[in-house]
Amino acid sequence: MLLLITGASCVGKTTVRQLLQDVLKPQVEAVELTTLTPYPRDITLTWRHQAIETVVQHALKLQQEGKHLLLAGDPVPPGELLAVPSAEHLEGIRVLLLDVQEEAHLQRLERRQDDPRFWPNHLAVAAWFRAHVRDPQHLQAVILQGAWEAMHWERWEHWTKGHPAWQFDVLDTSHLNAEQVAAQALLWCRKQLG
Repeated sequence: MLLLITGASCVGKTTVRQLLQDVLKPQVEAVELTTLTPYPRDITLTWRHQAIETVVQHALKLQQEGKHLLLAGDPVPPGELLAVPSAEHLEGIRVLLLDVQEEAHLQRLERRQDDPRFWPNHLAVAAWFRAHVRDPQHLQAVILQGAWEAMHWERWEHWTKGHPAWQFDVLDTSHLNAEQVAAQALLWCRKQLG
């Protein structure tokens, strides 16, 4: 099974992976995209799609060993994960969106000393993720335009809100510290793995 913990910047994806990776071993290997695919000079949507495919192929190797993979640390939309070529061979895909309310998001961006000029972009990405996990029809162009030609969008692009295969979990991290988010994410991981 492939577990994806995703979301916009400053929601806690990387921190969760770092706090859980040793706890989940040896049953689950925790990675981010650059664990298996180094950053190129120019990061493009095509690169991200190809990197997700590399992660899925690694998850398939783990699957043969009776193990699982946790992908956490990157803003990977569920729609992209479901569309990479090898995704159909996974025994299961489960997604947890880490979300954050706008005021808390701005405070985190300020604490991280992100350039304030880009704060509206971060807020927009968070809003898009929030809508994407509820409705596969929401602004699909965000991930379809300029996409890797090997993607299989037909697997889900015509699904509508409420489709039984488009059900993802959401954790609001706004009022939680890193350890609390990790504890909730660990419970979620264990529930998915049975």
